[in-house]
Amino acid sequence: MHIAIIGPGYMTIPPVGWAAVEILIDDIRNSLQELGHKVSIVNTPNLNYAVGITNALNPDIVHIHYDDYSYLAHHINCKNIILTSHFAYLEQPSKWSENYSNFFWEFINTDTHIFCLSKGILDMYRKGGKSEERLHLVHNGVRTDLFKFNEVCKRPNDSLYLGKIDARKRQAIFQKIDNLYFIGRIEDPEFKGRLKPTYLNEW
Repeated sequence: MHIAIIGPGYMTIPPVGWAAVEILIDDIRNSLQELGHKVSIVNTPNLNYAVGITNALNPDIVHIHYDDYSYLAHHINCKNIILTSHFAYLEQPSKWSENYSNFFWEFINTDTHIFCLSKGILDMYRKGGKSEERLHLVHNGVRTDLFKFNEVCKRPNDSLYLGKIDARKRQAIFQKIDNLYFIGRIEDPEFKGRLKPTYLNEW
């Protein structure tokens, strides 16, 4: 099966640093290829080019990973199109901009399938009127082949807080906890990580 994945187009896939969606797309590509599928990635902010390339590839499935590009489904010649949102506040409509509300209804009204990253997200689309057979709960995962597990921990009294450090994730309020270390790109001005030995840099 030939699967085309459309990314945001602002960073390379795989990325050279932090880029959550781009890392996920690369992981999906690797997993699908291991299963024997052909995978093409279309990753450009030039949307006319993205549509032209995707249609030229003539894939069996197209998976769009960026809310802003959901309307491309109207221009792609494929019967099986999947949309996935990575918007952090999807389950909290009070935090939506008017622009995001348009993206949400595009997801609902477009003849596509939606891969939902949580049950709460699936419930939002269901309440919006998306048909049940078009909604699929598909949790994000990790490349288990890139991790090593040891029965005996070298630092049993320490813990890691891993992820982009921003106000939404509230790492700053946990900095007072002894033996808690942080890994991730700092985007929260309240986080004093670079001044403390508990900050271990970006993954």
